Amino acid sequence: MLAFSELPQLLKIPVFIEHFQEHQQRDPGTTVWGFIAEHYQGKFVVDDDYQRDMQLPFRTTNVVLNTTVIIAPPVPIEIPVTLHSSETEFTHSNDSRIPFTNIRDIFQPPRISS
Repeated sequence: MLAFSELPQLLKIPVFIEHFQEHQQRDPGTTVWGFIAEHYQGKFVVDDDYQRDMQLPFRTTNVVLNTTVIIAPPVPIEIPVTLHSSETEFTHSNDSRIPFTNIRDIFQPPRISS
């Protein structure tokens, strides 16, 4: 399980703490945020402790791709077809007295009054 996740990076946390203490011995004003910014933000600087920097957690990654392809044989699916018929009688009213029955009565172009 550890091989297919980033959990082994957490095992490197003691290296992070030791390396931070090394930086504090060289420069007592080093803060945790400054240390993180120096080692994790922007471009990686190749300096005298570059090899030690690369031992820090989440500086490198191991890409492992495990792919399994299974080709299943096609399975026929039968869907029963049922036809329903119904007889419904509709009444159509074409009474011009009913409002909005004639669409021309609704939309009229603007008129210019003289």
